[in-house]
Amino acid sequence: MESCNIDSTGSKSRLAWTSATEKKNQCTKSAERTTLYDIAKQEYATKLMEGVGKIPVLTETKFGQAFRSPLKEGWALLRPAKKKYRFNEKQKNYLTDKFNIGHETGHKADSEIVAKEMRRARDPSGERMFKISEFLSQSQQISSYFSRLTAKSRQQQQQQQQQQHLFTSYLNCSQ
Repeated sequence: MESCNIDSTGSKSRLAWTSATEKKNQCTKSAERTTLYDIAKQEYATKLMEGVGKIPVLTETKFGQAFRSPLKEGWALLRPAKKKYRFNEKQKNYLTDKFNIGHETGHKADSEIVAKEMRRARDPSGERMFKISEFLSQSQQISSYFSRLTAKSRQQQQQQQQQQHLFTSYLNCSQ
């Protein structure tokens, strides 16, 4: 078999011999299609040959300045600043009392239930204990406060245990 070059239509041609007897004088051409993959390889090769090491350059706009984004760098990472809110003494005392009741009885207070009770809480005179602006959300604020109280009580227990251990070891050494 012999191969021919690419013709004017862009398809490869191949000479195929029809029979052994006609080998001397006749041959027929059958068109071989070029695949998309072959075209992509050829285009890639020409791109590589033409522009090895070319760096794209920003062109100037109508106004004579290079394009600049109005967004500052890192805009996707910015989060709106949350307003810091400190609990007032009434809120702290109420939550601490609820926590201590749960801690002493063994039935720990659920933050959702505490939030509902806080909305309905009344002082001894029958007035609401908290204004609407003082209500706390059960999911974050109350749960976070309870976890801080838990961590604080654990830390105090560990310190007491260490002090007792030191005291007993001191008594054992002095005897």
